[in-house]
Amino acid sequence: MELMMLAEGEAWMSDEERRLNGQFVVGVRALLDSRGVTENPLLSLRVNDVVVSWLLVRRMEARLGEEADPE
Repeated sequence: MELMMLAEGEAWMSDEERRLNGQFVVGVRALLDSRGVTENPLLSLRVNDVVVSWLLVRRMEARLGEEADPE
């Protein structure tokens, strides 16, 4: 798995999540390149773990916000 493949997103992601995912992965790759870090499969898996966790937390926070809004 390569970082740029991760930037494409997954089928379960919304359009907004795909956009955020792409920005995050491209940014992480630029940071790692600037620091001379060599891309490897383990690094790609860890970046993927971070993205998935971040997006799932965003979804949970959105649901909590909906439940807290009095209508």
